[in-house]
Amino acid sequence: MIPVEPYLTTDATDVARARSNIWVIRGVLGSRQYWVFAILGLLFPIAIWWIASAGNWMDKVFLPSPTDVVMRVGKWFTQDNLLKDIWISTYRVTTGWLLSALIALPLGVFIGAYRPIQALLAELSVFAGCEVSK
Repeated sequence: MIPVEPYLTTDATDVARARSNIWVIRGVLGSRQYWVFAILGLLFPIAIWWIASAGNWMDKVFLPSPTDVVMRVGKWFTQDNLLKDIWISTYRVTTGWLLSALIALPLGVFIGAYRPIQALLAELSVFAGCEVSK
């Protein structure tokens, strides 16, 4: 059986081999082992966060509990119009990207097509961190 991902397999011989030796570089994980590690990778940081916030080692302003965060996000959606803020931010980012593309794409075509334009803007683009091939 060909695995869908190179690190994930359901072949019985590969699973048996993986059980005995999962910490080999580029080793193979069985499907169950993959999901156990994936769930642990999600739950372990949340558990550490929960324990750290319950220990009262830091002010709640700097380290609120996961419960406080979920409650605050719910309040943002219901009372503080979070969807409107998400829309405005998405609009601004998309508009900025489109405007930069409107400038950059024709400019790139001109730089690639006309040597005088390339010579004129090469030093400026090197200064900005973009190397122009000659």
